[in-house]
Amino acid sequence: MCFMNCEHGFEIGADGCEICKCKKPSHCSDAMCYMNCENGFQIGADGCEICKCNQPSYCSDAMCFMNCEHGFEIGADGCEICKCNKPPHCSDVMCTMYCEHGFKVGDDGCEKCECNKPPHCSDAMCFMNCENGFQIGADGCEICKCNQPSHCSDAMCYMNCENGFQIGDDGCEICKCNQPSHCSDAMCFMNCEHGFQIGADGCEICKCNKPPHCSDAMCEMYCENGFQIGADGCEICKCNQPSHCSDAMCYMNCEHGFEIGADGCEICKCNKPPHCSDVMCFMNCEHGFEIGDDGCEICQCNKPPHCSDLVCNKYCKYGFKVGADGCEKCKCNKRPQCSKETCYMSCEHGFKRYAIGCDLCECNIPPHCADMSEVGCTKHCEYGFKVGYDGCEICECKQPRKFAN
Repeated sequence: MCFMNCEHGFEIGADGCEICKCKKPSHCSDAMCYMNCENGFQIGADGCEICKCNQPSYCSDAMCFMNCEHGFEIGADGCEICKCNKPPHCSDVMCTMYCEHGFKVGDDGCEKCECNKPPHCSDAMCFMNCENGFQIGADGCEICKCNQPSHCSDAMCYMNCENGFQIGDDGCEICKCNQPSHCSDAMCFMNCEHGFQIGADGCEICKCNKPPHCSDAMCEMYCENGFQIGADGCEICKCNQPSHCSDAMCYMNCEHGFEIGADGCEICKCNKPPHCSDVMCFMNCEHGFEIGDDGCEICQCNKPPHCSDLVCNKYCKYGFKVGADGCEKCKCNKRPQCSKETCYMSCEHGFKRYAIGCDLCECNIPPHCADMSEVGCTKHCEYGFKVGYDGCEICECKQPRKFAN
C-alpha cells in the first residue's frame, strides 16, 4: 500500500504496476513542461502539475513570511530561499556594480541598478522628492541630498562651498555656493541672468552680477548710486541717478544720454556727441542753440516754443527771416556777403565756417583729435593753432597768412 491518498488513483509504472504517484485529474492538460525536475513537478491549486520543480527532500519546510507573486528564488543547494523571483518581463541584463545588500526593486517589480541600504540604516524618510535618488553618506546610508541626473558632468568645481553647491535649471550642480543658513529667504524682485552679488555677510544682495564677458577694468570715477548698465549688461562709466529723482520718462531719443541738472537728476535735454567741440557761440540764445546734422550745436538760435511747427514749403539756402516775435517767417534770408579771398591750402576735413556760413581760411580738425581746452592749452591764438603731423592742433599759435585775390 502507498501511504498517500490519490483522489484519481495511482499512476502505472513501466512494468504495468501501480506506483506511489497520483494520477493527474482528468481536466489537466497533457502538455509537457520542457524542464527536468529531479524531484518532480509541483502541484497547483487545481491539482495539476505546474512547470515548477519540487524541492529536494532534505530542504526545510520553514515558511518565508513574505508574498512572492512569481515564487521564491532557488539557492545553490536547490532549496527555496526567502527572496522573490523577478517578474518574467524583467530584463536579464546585469548591473555592473556590486551591492553588498542586494539591489533595490523598482515599481515594476524588477531590480534596478541601485543598492539596498545596509540593515543598520534608519527608516526615517527625507521629506523631499529626488527624481534620481538620494546620495549615500560615508556610513553607506542615504542622506537627504539628491543625486545629480545621469546627464550631469563629473567635472569638479575648484572652489570650497561650506553650504554646498547650487543646482542649475538642468538639475546639475553649478560652481556657485549655496547661501549660509542665516541668510534671509526674502526674494529680490528683479531678474539677474548671471545671479546676484554676494555681500560681506555671505548672503545675496539685490544687485546683479556682471556677465562673464565684462571687463574687470574699473571706472576712475566715483558714483554714489552705482554705475549704469549698458546694452551688453556690463557697467559703463556713467552714474545712476540719485534715488530722489523722478522715474518720469523723457519722450525723446538721446543717443548720448541726457544732461544732468543741478540736483543730479537727468533733464530732458540731450548730451552733445563726444566729438563736438566745446567752443562757445558768442551770442545769446534764450531758447538754446539749434543742433546741426552732426548732432553738435551750431551758432543759430532755437525758435521760441510759442512758434508754430508749420513747415514753409519752400527751400531757403541761407535760412528764413525772423519776425519781431522771434519766429521764422516764410521768407528767405539774402545770400551772406562772404569774402572772395581764396585759401591756398588743402583741408582734408573741410574749412571751418563763420556763423553766417562763410568759409574761414582754417581747417577743421580731424574727428579723432582732442580739443585744445581738453589737453590743458590755455593760449589764445588770434590766427588759430598750429597743426601737427597727425593732423591735430598743437598748443602753438599760427602766424597770419597772406591771401591772393
